[in-house]
Amino acid sequence: MDLTELCNLSNVFYAAAIMVIRGRKELMCEPHSVIDNGDIIFSELWSHWEHLHVCNAWKAACVECGGSGSEYDDNGEKVGDCSYCNGRGYEDPVEDLT
Repeated sequence: MDLTELCNLSNVFYAAAIMVIRGRKELMCEPHSVIDNGDIIFSELWSHWEHLHVCNAWKAACVECGGSGSEYDDNGEKVGDCSYCNGRGYEDPVEDLT
């Protein structure tokens, strides 16, 4: 883990991150292993919130999908990744050039 990312968190998220780190160290197990269906839940969380990773914090949310990374039909059903941001949920001028 890049410690710069930990230092860039707000105080509330920093405290939560430290709690998870302490829990992992003191319990000697992964956080997802102490929650029912933790593997599934954490996998879904990762896919839904990856765009909020600290390294992407400076990037603007996609104007087309509002940062969700998904496109929806008129009934609110997900139909796929946002074609504007390629499912990232944020605008990335550098990545978009390649």
